[in-house]
Amino acid sequence: MGTPKNLPNKSKFLGKDKAKWLRKLIGNSFEGQELLQSVDSYVSEFEKKIDHCKSWSPYLIGFQVTIADLIVLYMVVTLFQKLAHQNCLCKVPEKIPMVFEWIEMMKVLPSAKMFIQSKVQVLLVSADRTLASGSGHTCTTWLVPQSDIDSVSQSKSDQSFKRMRVNHQSNISHTLEKIESLDISYKIVEMTDFQPSIDWNSHSDYLNPSKGDLNDKRSLRKQYQISNILAAVRPLVTPGCTIVDFCAGGGHVGIVLAYFFKCCKVILVENKEESVKRAVRRIRGLKLQNITICHSNLDYFCGTFNIGVTLHACGVATDLVLRACSKERASFVVCPCCYGSINNTELISYPRSQSFREKLAVKDYFILSHSSDMTTWDGESMNSQLGRSSMELIDVDRCTLMEELGYDTSLRIMVPKSCSPKNHLLIGVFEPSKLGKQHLFPTPVKFKQ
Repeated sequence: MGTPKNLPNKSKFLGKDKAKWLRKLIGNSFEGQELLQSVDSYVSEFEKKIDHCKSWSPYLIGFQVTIADLIVLYMVVTLFQKLAHQNCLCKVPEKIPMVFEWIEMMKVLPSAKMFIQSKVQVLLVSADRTLASGSGHTCTTWLVPQSDIDSVSQSKSDQSFKRMRVNHQSNISHTLEKIESLDISYKIVEMTDFQPSIDWNSHSDYLNPSKGDLNDKRSLRKQYQISNILAAVRPLVTPGCTIVDFCAGGGHVGIVLAYFFKCCKVILVENKEESVKRAVRRIRGLKLQNITICHSNLDYFCGTFNIGVTLHACGVATDLVLRACSKERASFVVCPCCYGSINNTELISYPRSQSFREKLAVKDYFILSHSSDMTTWDGESMNSQLGRSSMELIDVDRCTLMEELGYDTSLRIMVPKSCSPKNHLLIGVFEPSKLGKQHLFPTPVKFKQ
């Protein structure tokens, strides 16, 4: 009796050299056949585990349907249509069974049915994936909704704002002069009353941002930034509360909060796999038990929480965090970034507050957002000063919106100011008594260019 032909199939699990060695070792002996049966049993169990691991996520990204599922579904359906017309679809299901399982789940969803081209007859395979003699074919009518707003890309008018050269001082100065005439008032104070400080040397190395693969200079600046957020969060914390660190990255902020506030539950929300892996290493090093990681985009997170924080959430992400906090009426400590990348989406539109919409043209608003990114480390140049004035107005708009939604807000500057050109902290606590009032800041001062 020769060596069974199916043994080489195990090479992908055993490695080519080991499979060749095992084939030579087994030969025709009875003991060898028993060994082969053991290998078959082992590989069978292994394949089951592999299949189980592969099928844990029903959709392309996690357990919820996303735009990725809809886009890929359209392409897959289009491909299957062409294959069916060429009579090449018969052997496809056995080659990609999980794809067909995914299609079965997608085709019953109303959102998927509405996405594909209007009244297009598409060929889908039934659950048993049988294609013999033409059986198993089902035709479904797919409809696509008409929408004036694209949640993925910005409108043409917004794209024109993106192309504008707003770094010319005279253009920005002219816009700021127009805003000054509108009598917009606000107050910005430094974080000096918080006295933020962490003695990093007296704690575990895993707490230090340098463990998140930052160089020395960035690590030092990150220490200052985290200290400011910690000081701002401290008065908001109550035993048993839940804190969500949105756009958490390597967990620089959330890990520190979980470490110092062990009476609280901390959730890190981050969509980048590498950042999540770095966070996991540090959490294990600190042996923290009160922290959870949610590998997801922030707008897919739907848990309840009491405090929302984020450090340098880029562009629209800052407003998505504030939106998530307002839905839960949660307190927030937010540090914005990348003002120039904000643009209107299906969920977010600018200006944010009703007060600013009544006073400020959209074109002028986007000039401000782009000029906000001209801030520099030294802060002494004319461009940097204009950028800071623009940045302040964008964040005042954000605070004004939250005031309109019933929050008591404060706009603070992190100390030292040199810790980042984007050193604003937006702090808010929900106050039901203020809901609906057009309250801005106590002791407001006039805007000065």
